[in-house]
Amino acid sequence: YDLPAIHAQLAEQMRPGDDVVINLTGGTKVMSLAAFALAVERGATAVYLRTEGGHRDRQSVLYRYVPGKDGGLDIRHEPLPPLITLRDYLLAHVEAYEERGFSRASGGALERQVYRTLRDVPWIDELLPGVCITHNHGAGTQVEIDLLVRAGNQVVVIEVKSGGRNSGKDALDQLTTATAREYLGTYAGRLLVVTYSWGPTRETTSRRFDIRVVSLRDYREDREALSKRDARRLRRAVAELLPHPDRRET
Repeated sequence: YDLPAIHAQLAEQMRPGDDVVINLTGGTKVMSLAAFALAVERGATAVYLRTEGGHRDRQSVLYRYVPGKDGGLDIRHEPLPPLITLRDYLLAHVEAYEERGFSRASGGALERQVYRTLRDVPWIDELLPGVCITHNHGAGTQVEIDLLVRAGNQVVVIEVKSGGRNSGKDALDQLTTATAREYLGTYAGRLLVVTYSWGPTRETTSRRFDIRVVSLRDYREDREALSKRDARRLRRAVAELLPHPDRRET
C-alpha cells in the first residue's frame, strides 16, 4: 500500500526505450494506481482484462489505454478469442489435479446424462468430468468437482446431486469451496444440478452465494439421456453463465 515505493520498484524494471505494456488487472488498487501513473509518465500502453461475469455477453474483453498525441489517452477494446484450455485454467490456480471421470456411485448416472446433454451444445468448447484437486499450495482440503465446462475463456463448475434433499447444503459448500479465491477463483461460474424441487428458501440461500440451481424433475436413473424438457432446462442454465453466440439458446 506504499504507492511511492511501488512506483519506484516498477520504474527500476523499465529501462529507457523499452517497449512495455503494463497490465492493470491484478494487484491491489494502490498497485494499479502506481502502475498506471508510470504508464502515463513513460508513454506506455496499459491494459485491463475484463473477465467478471456481470456484463451482458460475458465475453473476455481486453481494454487498451494508449497515449494519444494530445497528451490524453485513447481507449480501445476488443473481445478475446478462446485462449485457454481447462488444463491451463486449472494449473493457473492449483498445483495438481487428477481426472477421475464419472462417479461409480449412483450419482454417476446423472453425471453421464448431464455430460451427454452438454457435449452436444455447439458453443461449449470443452467438458471435463470428475476432477479432483489434489495439491493446492499447502491447502489441506482435497476438492472434488463433478464437471467443469468451458466456453471461450470462461469456466463453470457444476455440482451434480441425485440424492435426497439433505444433500443440498453439502453441494452448496462444495461449490463455494471449489470457486473460492484459493481454489478456482471467484470468476468461475457456479451451477448446481439437482433432481428434486429446490424451493424458495433454498433459492434465497443459493442466490446469496451466486449459485445457479437447475432442477431436473424428469430424471430417471435407468435412462440413457435426460428428457427433452430437462435438457432444455440444463442448457438454458449453462447459457446464463457462459458466453455463446445466441443468447436465445435453449
